[in-house]
Amino acid sequence: DGKRLLIETDIMETTTRLRVLEADLEATQARVDSLDESLVKLPERVTAEEVSGHPNVALDNMRDTLFSLELREKELLAKYQEEHPLVISTRQQLAESRRIVAELPAERTQSTSKINPARESQELKLLDERTKQNALLAEVAELREHQGRLLAELETLNGDEVQLRELQREFDIAETNYRVYQGKLEQARITQAMEADRISNVTVTQEATISRRPASPKKREVAALGLVLAALSSVGVVMLAEASKRTFRTAEQIERMLELPVLIRLPDPNASSAGATRFRLLPR
Repeated sequence: DGKRLLIETDIMETTTRLRVLEADLEATQARVDSLDESLVKLPERVTAEEVSGHPNVALDNMRDTLFSLELREKELLAKYQEEHPLVISTRQQLAESRRIVAELPAERTQSTSKINPARESQELKLLDERTKQNALLAEVAELREHQGRLLAELETLNGDEVQLRELQREFDIAETNYRVYQGKLEQARITQAMEADRISNVTVTQEATISRRPASPKKREVAALGLVLAALSSVGVVMLAEASKRTFRTAEQIERMLELPVLIRLPDPNASSAGATRFRLLPR
């Protein structure tokens, strides 16, 4: 658990650092792109100094050429007509030379250039940003590699823990089986020792004997139980017969039964005594 905690903490810190570096790298890339765009618009060199009044050598050379062509034209006209191809060609060259001489300035301006300081400043900034970018890329690559190793180590640790739990489970089962086996082995040893010494864990209080008289049921108990059952049966029969008669002994019983008043009392001729009076419910 301690090693797992250290690895997980390292992974969390590495991931946080990676997010910060990736944000810095994105910002650096944006600055590099902006500097690249600005450099395209800036010239590499600018004019440092201009000096005028110098003779124009090109103009002097063109004047010499123009003079030679004029002489050539005169020589050809002396020999050929104006429609002659050589005369026509010479005149065309002479016209072109005159046009160029007319366009060239009489004096030449001499200028010197230098490196554009604005571009140089931008290039230095771009170099600094690219240096930072390369350092960030290297650090990000290193952190990602470290993060990959940590994840692989954590995965290996998880696999080891699963295997360790399985081994622990197998060990617990084996230990339980061993204890059970050890207990049974000890019990067998004790039993064997008791048998060797003729010791038993059962105490014999009386040696077994053969009795020819039945142990149960006992005659006296059976006879007493029969008398009790006979008495109860007699009482029950009397009570059942009494309850099944449709006879009333008092006028109050009839009034409660019929909810009507008794108007006349008639003696029962079957009564056992002259003074006894019973009432019978007549069928409707």
